[in-house]
Amino acid sequence: MAHPIRIAEAALVFETFELRTPFVYGKGAHTHTNRAEVRVTVEDAAGKRASGVAQMTVASDWAWPTKAVDGETKQAALRELETRFAAFLTKDFDEAGHPLDLYKAQRPELRRIALEIKKERALAEPIAGLAEMIAHSAFDIATHDAYGRLLGAPSWDLLGPEHCAHDLSHYLGADFKGAYPRDFLTPQAPQVRIAHTVGATDALCEHEVKSDAPQDGLPNSLEGWVKAQGIDAVKLKLKGDASWDAQRVLDVAAAMEAAAPGKPYALSVDANEQYPDPAPVVEMLERVKAGSPRAFDAIVYVEQPTPRTLDAARCDASRITKLKPVIADEAPTSPEELKALYDQGWSGFGLKAGKCLSGCLLYTALSKKMGKMLTVQDNSTTGLAYAATVAIAAHVETFGGNEANGRQFNPAGNARLRATCPSIFEVKNGRVSTEDLKGPGLGWTY
Repeated sequence: MAHPIRIAEAALVFETFELRTPFVYGKGAHTHTNRAEVRVTVEDAAGKRASGVAQMTVASDWAWPTKAVDGETKQAALRELETRFAAFLTKDFDEAGHPLDLYKAQRPELRRIALEIKKERALAEPIAGLAEMIAHSAFDIATHDAYGRLLGAPSWDLLGPEHCAHDLSHYLGADFKGAYPRDFLTPQAPQVRIAHTVGATDALCEHEVKSDAPQDGLPNSLEGWVKAQGIDAVKLKLKGDASWDAQRVLDVAAAMEAAAPGKPYALSVDANEQYPDPAPVVEMLERVKAGSPRAFDAIVYVEQPTPRTLDAARCDASRITKLKPVIADEAPTSPEELKALYDQGWSGFGLKAGKCLSGCLLYTALSKKMGKMLTVQDNSTTGLAYAATVAIAAHVETFGGNEANGRQFNPAGNARLRATCPSIFEVKNGRVSTEDLKGPGLGWTY
């Protein structure tokens, strides 16, 4: 291995943002968001140091949706997990290696700390595995950023045998002998397609905009966003009611067609686990097909329609995939669980920076090796967390566009980074440019 590193220090701060408008998905309406900012300083064997920085939404309700623990308690537990993990990395973590090696070594330590918090706080349930990933992600991303800055190279160029201590068989099994993460990535795309999110209560047409809508220069309807930014990919948040959801898809399709007549568009539908099993998902899709063949044809995938449990009956996607691809999001929290879903017929996986950059590299390799689809979602990310999702989307061939709802619901969270990396925020013809994501590390200036 060319250049192993160790972590010298990990620093952490939290921020809270009020959303511009409520974001309604699943069974919840969200009015604010919390974000962690992490700065990791790494050191090589010669004592040379460099720092990387990253941010991530502390998405406790999404990542840990249990009703056995209230929302405030979940948020506090996740913040404590991140705070303790930062202290552990600074004082007690002595492993050296590539960022992927550090990621693997840190996973059991993060679990250990999470279980300590569960015991000390007498939580009714352990912190969920997906919540642990959210807590880990900014540290992992910042480590990749620091590694690239230490070596004066883009982090994406440091994922081959020249820098990785192990090939992917070390993480994914014998089928990946001799393969490295870079083998499954593409050169950075000059543009990334944006998928605009439509929440369950968002206005579709201008005449639906309420009188108390924000007057800040941003659009307040899907029609307005399409006309202002050339949006041609939409992600719909559904309710898990086949009749209501089908009509919502038809209404969104009609709004897209009215706002940009004749222009092709893509739809992805996400019920956030609200369907109890595959049968009503099939009913919803059949209702859409009967109502508008064009709207049905525009659907590129259905995302995590059933609960994240790996129960075989609920996970059998075969009935749905006869109509549309089905993407896993919340269900798998490890490559092994993702492979199990693929073996049950699921079509692909939703990458998120909140699932760790190292994790996304492993999920990408596994998915491509098995001939599966990849999408990029965003956890309502802003700032550097959003930049990370754009960077991932720019290096992986994905479907349906990069979900980017932070610009809709929390533009304040983008203000600082927008000053130094404007290209990833300026949506033109439904795309953003990646020209400002260049140079050492993950390319951002912050």
